[in-house]
Amino acid sequence: VRSFAIEKDSIWIVTGPILHDNLPLMGDSPIRIPELFYKAIYKPASEPQGIAFVMRNVSATGDLQAYAITIDSLERLSGINFFPYLNEAERRKVQSSINLAFWFGEQ
Repeated sequence: VRSFAIEKDSIWIVTGPILHDNLPLMGDSPIRIPELFYKAIYKPASEPQGIAFVMRNVSATGDLQAYAITIDSLERLSGINFFPYLNEAERRKVQSSINLAFWFGEQ
């Protein structure tokens, strides 16, 4: 994602855990350990773009593209409305599809 920020100039990034009931406790403390984390990324521009990633709370290996999902999918999974101030046309374009060539170069 740092590479995206450098390459794409200006992007918005939202990062956090996906929370739900009955997450495991951290030892004897009341702190819960999330099993999944996410990043939602929005590139405002004349041709806006969006992508999201969901990863398990373990060391990850492999291609980042394998973790890519739409922002709409992340919203359903997390219960969070990301980028709520986008107009309807931009929201549809940014949140319902992923342009992998934009984010990762030509496929």
